[in-house]
Amino acid sequence: MQTPGSGTNGFMPIHQWCSRRERGLGARFGDADTIHRTIYRALEPKKIWNDPGRFPGIVRDYGGTFNLEFSPDGSLLAAACEKKSIVLFDPLTEIQICAVKNAHADCVNSIKFINERIFATCSDDTTVALWDIRNLTTKIITLTGHSGWVKNVEYSKRDRLLLSSGFDGSIYAWEVNNGSDYGSIYWRVMHTSGLLRTRLSPDENRMVLSMSSGFMIIIHDLDLGSLASDLDGFYPNVYRLMQDSRQLIPKAARFRHMFFPRRKKNRIELVTDFPPDNQPEMIGGLVIHPQGWCTLSRNVSIDERSEWSVVHDIQEIPQDDDEDEDEEKDLVERENEDQEESEDERADKPSHSNSTGTDAQDQPGTSGLARRNGDRGETANNNGADNDPEPSGSRSTVAEARPSQRETLNADARPRAQPEVQAAAAGRQNGRGRLVSVRGRNLRPTAASTDIWATEVTYRDRKTMSASHARNRGQIYGIVSGVCSSARAGYTGAGRKRITKAVASNNPRMLYYIQESPMNQGYLKESCFSPDGRVICSPFDNGFRLLAFNENCNELQHATDIGRNSSPQLLQEVKRKQCHSSLVVSSQFSPRFPLLVTGCLLGKIVWHQPTLN
Repeated sequence: MQTPGSGTNGFMPIHQWCSRRERGLGARFGDADTIHRTIYRALEPKKIWNDPGRFPGIVRDYGGTFNLEFSPDGSLLAAACEKKSIVLFDPLTEIQICAVKNAHADCVNSIKFINERIFATCSDDTTVALWDIRNLTTKIITLTGHSGWVKNVEYSKRDRLLLSSGFDGSIYAWEVNNGSDYGSIYWRVMHTSGLLRTRLSPDENRMVLSMSSGFMIIIHDLDLGSLASDLDGFYPNVYRLMQDSRQLIPKAARFRHMFFPRRKKNRIELVTDFPPDNQPEMIGGLVIHPQGWCTLSRNVSIDERSEWSVVHDIQEIPQDDDEDEDEEKDLVERENEDQEESEDERADKPSHSNSTGTDAQDQPGTSGLARRNGDRGETANNNGADNDPEPSGSRSTVAEARPSQRETLNADARPRAQPEVQAAAAGRQNGRGRLVSVRGRNLRPTAASTDIWATEVTYRDRKTMSASHARNRGQIYGIVSGVCSSARAGYTGAGRKRITKAVASNNPRMLYYIQESPMNQGYLKESCFSPDGRVICSPFDNGFRLLAFNENCNELQHATDIGRNSSPQLLQEVKRKQCHSSLVVSSQFSPRFPLLVTGCLLGKIVWHQPTLN
């Protein structure tokens, strides 16, 4: 049995490692893992700011700390606070530099540094703001365009674009460096219902989205300039429903080419594998590994009784180009067959006039939304007077945002149902896509598809369908048109083979997982990676847990053979600490110093540094 420090797997004290280095002895394999583990296990609270026991007035002024962000060089720490405030600190001296009260009209959700002196903030008041640390008395610019709570901002250095996303389902790109006197040029690069988080990989080659429907989207070889046109008419929830129900939806299946592995830009991949006891619903937390190897997500199960942290691989998977060519040929053949069948069905269908005067083939969704500010070339007004929607409400939990958010946010963007569709959907409850009794099993793909948007809000509900409903193969949950008949959809031998080829399959991506505390699941909790990527800080009740890929605190590539690891593994707990008087919702490692900062709902911020003996 090895004693500490006697071998590469022993946990050598820090002073012994320093002594070996002073004597000129070379580093042994595994020493770095040992030292990192020792340092992370030694993290202890050093400084407390905004302690509700000592400074109740300050707590009343700032409220909960929803996000913590370091500047790129680690010389500045910014806190986004519940009560409309931003607070800046010197991370080494733990001294408050300044605070900006009423920075927004509602709670501040997230902060993103563009460089060492410029940073962006987003808020539940539906706006994004730019700030300069040299003059915080006024904003550089206020960016308006969202119709719902804006939950996170990212910055692409390659394209010099600021990306914002919110609960209205829209992702906007802002040219904040264009120098226009009229504001900032912006456009909507993507829209999908149920969007919760959007993150860019460090190399900006991938964008990862987390959804309220319990899956994630990876966009490989990201090209922001063509993303909007490439994904025009693509509904992720509809495609996921088609995968899950095994019933063909032609308007979704036509995006099969976006999943081809050899696609050169904006290739789509859905991530759907999660732990056995975890049926994910709200994936509210999302962060990407510092090297871009994997993602860490945090979700609440559909029964709302458990919460999980899951690590997924997001790197490219080698594929056979010949298979892609075969798939492309099959796709072309299927499209030709669909066109011929549609023409035959239209010839057999008796002609009739449309009394409403509307086009029955109008497709709702991204391309059919009211383009409030979505077209490229529009500008954001600094004061937002011309486009200032009603705030979504005071700071609330994700649980409060589920039904009300989809009903009130982006109300102008909801597709209008046609009269004939309303008649067909008479069995739907509240028009919200509840279970629909479909009379007749032959749902023609050429029928009006104006209610296909219903799956944007019903996919999550489909997972809770009873067994009797699940066995009813003659219907799509929440859709009464735009769906192929049962014979073509996959419930016969020929149909099953047909849909298997027409619909992309999802690769297993899960590497690690662990169950979290079920305390206050409604709040978004911000986990984070350490700068070296060895350790995860995960908020846990009134404190945090440090998690590693294995007990030796190895880096990911040494802890796991990603190519041959057949089954996901549990994350290993390195340290647990209860250091707050309320629920911890934010955490962040310094990119420069051995420092961890955590924040809670009462606004208390704690600095943690190693205490080495």
